[in-house]
Amino acid sequence: MSLESIAKKLEDHPLTNELIERSNRTERLILTGASRTAKALITTSLAKKESNILLVIVPTLEDASRWFPLVKDCGWSKTCLYPTSEVSPYDSIQVTSEIIWGQLQVISDILELQKDENIAIIATERSLQPHLPPREYLESKCVKLNVGDEINLGDLSKKLSECGYVKTNSIDQEGTWTRRGDILDIFPVSSELPIRLELFGDRLEKIKEFDPISQRSLDKIEYIYITPTGFEPIIIDKLLSDNKKDISNLFTIQEYSELVDSHSLPSAKKYLGAAFEKPSSLLNYVDKTTFIVVDERLQGKSHGNAWHKIVSDSYRESILNCNKNLLNENNYKPNLHSDINKIYDQINFYKGIDTTDLEDLTTKKNVFNISSKLHNWLPNQYGKISLSIKEYVKKMYSVWIISAQPTRAVSLFEEHE
Repeated sequence: MSLESIAKKLEDHPLTNELIERSNRTERLILTGASRTAKALITTSLAKKESNILLVIVPTLEDASRWFPLVKDCGWSKTCLYPTSEVSPYDSIQVTSEIIWGQLQVISDILELQKDENIAIIATERSLQPHLPPREYLESKCVKLNVGDEINLGDLSKKLSECGYVKTNSIDQEGTWTRRGDILDIFPVSSELPIRLELFGDRLEKIKEFDPISQRSLDKIEYIYITPTGFEPIIIDKLLSDNKKDISNLFTIQEYSELVDSHSLPSAKKYLGAAFEKPSSLLNYVDKTTFIVVDERLQGKSHGNAWHKIVSDSYRESILNCNKNLLNENNYKPNLHSDINKIYDQINFYKGIDTTDLEDLTTKKNVFNISSKLHNWLPNQYGKISLSIKEYVKKMYSVWIISAQPTRAVSLFEEHE
């Protein structure tokens, strides 16, 4: 059942206006006592009045998976679950392509967000740590195509190759592309379906999604936003493009030779800080008007502190295991990950609220308690339910009835007037 109509109704409710007023106070507003459904409804109504981007920060991916369907049902143009990895950036273990592509899909949704659209993103505290290239640099590497554009196929082929796309005979997986005459098929890693570009001369006549199995064309679209296949091609490109910086002492002779000759580098993710002076987090990809909800802040800090210790140990081990005399913390770059407490403090400069049911709030001043309680009604006891509702109405409460069969529910209540 969709919660969109309720969320829409809440936008103009006095409760929402009061919460917005309290969220503008110096001390951050903390909402407590609400079910997760109520939290999704309230945060949606608040966010839509203040911004077109909602970012919900939760402690774990399990929490994120519980928030996601509820927020999605509240009527956002796009609702995204931002995946994060348990792999340290200084480990040799590769992050799975599903996680990287999932991150790129969310980033693509942010970058191509239209003025009449809004987006809700659910992410863990891990997304707040630097793990991305700067927004401007990644955006410059994306391919943006609109119907009617003039396209140079040679330049487009080169751009796709630089983005990590591999030319194949047929499209069977993400990150591949092929050409047949004036038709180009591309499977962007940031899209759920491959797309077909149909050209007339140098002009892009049509863009269509298609089924990769049947090859049947599906919906026509007006534009496509193609991200690189991952972050490692971007890191490698930046390392090689900065002629002023001597990076040879960061690698073994074999690694440096592979980097220069074949543009490949194992575990390129750990050189993000060497490639970019200021690596980014998800916060750097959303704008300053973003409405940020922090769920269970203390629990998120606890998870973040544990992760920071793991990454710090991994970083020191990477330094100690290097057999290069010139390699030290100054040219390898300090640990990218920051103290999670400082990152959470930065969130306080954004509009938003905290939600919690676990934190001791006795010393907090700006707390709004939305209590809920269970009624011991048995199924079909409409007489008792009706009497309870009448009592609430007498006490000037607003009563909303959420039912899978609203017409039948109303008729049954009317029988007990």
